[in-house]
Amino acid sequence: SAAVSGGNCVVTATPLVADTLVKFYRISLTDSLSDATAADVKAVGAVTISSTATAIDTFEDTEHTGANYIIVSKNSGEATASIMEATVLSNGREAFVHEGPFVSSKDTPQLSLTAEHNGSTTVTLKASSTSGSSTVVNAFRIHMLRGDADAFTELDSFAHSDEQAANYLIAMKDGDNRVQFSEVMLVSDGTDAYHTEFDINSESTTTPVITITSAVDGGNVKLRAESTIEQSSTITNIFKIPLNRPTGNPTSIATLDTFDKTEFRSASYFVTISDSNSGSLGNYEVLEARVTHDGTTPYISTFGRTNSATTGDLVTFTTDMDGDNVRLRGEISSTNAHKVTVVRRLINI
Repeated sequence: SAAVSGGNCVVTATPLVADTLVKFYRISLTDSLSDATAADVKAVGAVTISSTATAIDTFEDTEHTGANYIIVSKNSGEATASIMEATVLSNGREAFVHEGPFVSSKDTPQLSLTAEHNGSTTVTLKASSTSGSSTVVNAFRIHMLRGDADAFTELDSFAHSDEQAANYLIAMKDGDNRVQFSEVMLVSDGTDAYHTEFDINSESTTTPVITITSAVDGGNVKLRAESTIEQSSTITNIFKIPLNRPTGNPTSIATLDTFDKTEFRSASYFVTISDSNSGSLGNYEVLEARVTHDGTTPYISTFGRTNSATTGDLVTFTTDMDGDNVRLRGEISSTNAHKVTVVRRLINI
């Protein structure tokens, strides 16, 4: 209970059981409080308000996610006063306020609170008084910042300039003894990440306990995990096999044969080609090619082409010179692997 004794306000408590030890923390606010800010708290100086909502405090949501207020108000003309608790929260786009417990000499709330967000970063707490004008408000604020968080946990990260793929074996167990074992194959082209996974867990044959995701973040490939069970903590053990694929030849053209132009005038080739990945039976071709040169320019002719493909020749043949070498070149028009076998006869100069 509370009472005024002389110049003091006295709070007394009667224990419900014997030998009760009481500890408490007191926040005292005066009518003439001035603004003062510390690391985690702020004293909000006196603001005079009326029945119209008036700003009593502001903060930036980049510095504080939320704040808890102890607010006192007094209207000398009406001889009324109140104290209340309030909590303000921002999600970076809007502001929200919850009015907590209050004590008022009017027996009803003296203050009504609203919170606003300006669309940028500023959160404003406003108050209006049921006692009308000349109501003085002071407050004590405890503020907190909660940085951005992700629902997932990063399990591994590697630079896609160093590694292009990785194979993972992951064992997982949470606090309620739910277990999962996953094999994950991850590959990246430097722009996106792609993965497949094979899971077995103690809870379901179809639904994983932990979901695996992957992403490219700048120069790194990220492997991430997220629990499907709320408020659970999972320990993971990971075995990783990193894989690096050199750049290699990105074109679909290759040199099939070379001969020295200073020793040989011409070459005759018997060529067979197989593309076993096309259709149900694959595509195959046989042909002859003749190459000759005048010391400066090579020339080629192909004939007798016979193949099983319905879309045309499997390989386009060309010839060129690379220094003293005459080259027989072949180019394909698909991404399938082609096997080319060549039998060559040479004619000397």
